Amino acid sequence: MTGARHASIRFKGPALVWAAAVLLAGCGGSNSAGGNTTTSQAATPAFSVSAGTYATTQSVAITDATAGATIYYTTNGMTPTTSSATYSAPITIAATTTIEAMAVVSGDTNSSVASASYTITLPIAAAPSFSVSAGTYTTMQSVAITDATAGATIYYTTDGTTPTTSSTAYSVPVPIAVTTTLEALAVATGYANSNVTSATYTINLPAAPTI
Repeated sequence: MTGARHASIRFKGPALVWAAAVLLAGCGGSNSAGGNTTTSQAATPAFSVSAGTYATTQSVAITDATAGATIYYTTNGMTPTTSSATYSAPITIAATTTIEAMAVVSGDTNSSVASASYTITLPIAAAPSFSVSAGTYTTMQSVAITDATAGATIYYTTDGTTPTTSSTAYSVPVPIAVTTTLEALAVATGYANSNVTSATYTINLPAAPTI
């Protein structure tokens, strides 16, 4: 057939709407109301003191870059959870310790756990000194105890047990009227406890005169 015309397709009304929908779908469209949503993760907590070895007690503050985050931490080697201690003030590290911390904030997934180990090698407090040397005496003795470390508290025993911070705190010279072993320990802030000083006093009082 001569003079034939090329056919053309035209969309009208509902057909036009359907074609537009197909075009948008082919370009990716938009997420439906039931589509996946993206959840962010809270920032990992940061410590104010870097992990390492220190010769003094450290005070470690913990911060987090996520606004409104609550920080949970442990110092016992356990992984922190929302049942762990809540951070509120810097943590004093006086002995070798590992701090682990996690940030939690509503609407975000929990942060990764931050961890830092601190090795504390404090200087040792000076061992106490006794004013009377160990030995045998024929009279009662009064033993004063001193320590070269400023601010040290001295704890002592006279019953043969090793002194601890639960023992008697020294304040006045110790009277020795019978054979006794005196032991003393010095404790000071910023120092490891001293070595224990020990001295045995044998008291041989003269016999009473016989009439």
